[in-house]
Amino acid sequence: MKKPFIFLSAVSLLFILTACEDHDDDDHKHDESESISKVSLTLIDSTLKDTIHVFWSDADGSGGANPILPDTIELKLNGDYLTSITFEGQVDGHTHDITEEIKAEGNDHLLCFAPMHLPNVIALEITRLDLDSKGLEIGLKSIWKNRAQINGDVQIQLKHQPGIKNGTCDIGETDVELLFPFKNK
Repeated sequence: MKKPFIFLSAVSLLFILTACEDHDDDDHKHDESESISKVSLTLIDSTLKDTIHVFWSDADGSGGANPILPDTIELKLNGDYLTSITFEGQVDGHTHDITEEIKAEGNDHLLCFAPMHLPNVIALEITRLDLDSKGLEIGLKSIWKNRAQINGDVQIQLKHQPGIKNGTCDIGETDVELLFPFKNK
């Protein structure tokens, strides 16, 4: 019976939730007290017959009540899914959509996707579709292609990279990092 406890503990440890810090970048008008409280994914398969909505939330931010663990992403084998991600934040106790802010500040943000705990096969291909003004990917829109009958997790990170964005996930601060369970339908 230790496996479920270890799994939930590991998942809980992977939730790193921080707000963007104030930077010297004058173009970044991010509220220091804002924290990401909800991340939602909508996945629509290429046949338009299957729409999946999954989310993670932490209504009161870090500390306080435990977050709602992320939903499991269930995709059809060999399915292609147009995926969009939205973010909500808390400022002074009020919830608001910050997705447009991330898009507008696309030169400073990058969504990073990493299939985890999957064998060394191309099981889940994720391709970002949207670009910032410099031609670098953002990731609010992407295509997910499920290519293998296996289960695992998908790590999603929103990276804040003001003035240093180069298209890689190795630099910058992490605004939010989540681990969504992934399995086949």
